Amino acid sequence: AHCPQMTSQFQSLTQRATKEVMHGSTSRWLRLVDLWTLTAELPDVCVAGHQSPMSVLWTWQVLLGGFCTHSPKQPTLGKLAEFRGVGCTAEQAHRICANNFLWVYMYECALAVPCTLV
Repeated sequence: AHCPQMTSQFQSLTQRATKEVMHGSTSRWLRLVDLWTLTAELPDVCVAGHQSPMSVLWTWQVLLGGFCTHSPKQPTLGKLAEFRGVGCTAEQAHRICANNFLWVYMYECALAVPCTLV
């Protein structure tokens, strides 16, 4: 995931694990995923050093859409993605989760708030 402060060894391990998992699971639509570049294109920032809900949905949509050969929906035409929810962006998540003491970490709160890619 793309967060400027996310330059630890974990990110390279995640990228390497993604390549390993994809080996043998690629399709004609998806052969390679560079998670850093994929999420760098989103107009959003991070939530306490982690992907925002919008970024998480975007990442999984691309991965699962490429891996799964039997999708209930046809791919959407066009170049725009629409996200719906009160906590999709990092800004919304910060506003909702700033004083929420139910979660230990802000990103846990952010990912618990519904956000949908439509």
